[in-house]
Amino acid sequence: MLNNAQRIDAIVWKAKDKKISYGAFSSILTEGQKAEIYQEYESYWNAKLDAERKRLERITC
Repeated sequence: MLNNAQRIDAIVWKAKDKKISYGAFSSILTEGQKAEIYQEYESYWNAKLDAERKRLERITC
């Protein structure tokens, strides 16, 4: 579950991908679209964390 700061990060992340400002992008999104972006960002973030954990395990073992 994303906290409020992470939800903003998710919208910023997707806006950068679309090459549009956060404000302009956020203003055109429906709540359903935001929910989809949050889920997508959470998957991205979890994969990033898992990769970092694996990298650290290789270093420390």
